[in-house]
Amino acid sequence: MDPIKRETYNAYRQTYAVPEVFNPDLEVPFDNIVFNGYSSSSRSFYNAYSDIFQRIYANERAFQKKNDLPWNSVHKPPDMGNLDTPYPEVVQFFNYWLNFSSIMDFCWEDPHDEYDLSQVSRRGVKLWSRIKYEGEEESKEGIQQ
Repeated sequence: MDPIKRETYNAYRQTYAVPEVFNPDLEVPFDNIVFNGYSSSSRSFYNAYSDIFQRIYANERAFQKKNDLPWNSVHKPPDMGNLDTPYPEVVQFFNYWLNFSSIMDFCWEDPHDEYDLSQVSRRGVKLWSRIKYEGEEESKEGIQQ
């Protein structure tokens, strides 16, 4: 192989090796559509929801590799387990996720999207109109009684 091509490949290898998975869709409704019982089947509660935790971990690892963060910045979480998992392992799982702190910086998320300043005046007017209307309705009801 051409040494220049090889050098270029090596320089950009990490870019292509790590998938762009930093914005996962983790919203899963908590109903029977998502899972079917608590058994060990592939559609059980434990498999459906352990997949979500695995996706979170996979995203953390991908972000860690992409940004050359230290190998110990992301610790492997305990498995979610199943209906027969011993209590100490369940406690380990919950302790890990209750104390979880993401290493991702979420820089692709625009913190100002939710508070678009060009929409402020319209939002304020709508809010004020609704409050005023509700107040007028209450006044009318009080007068009619």
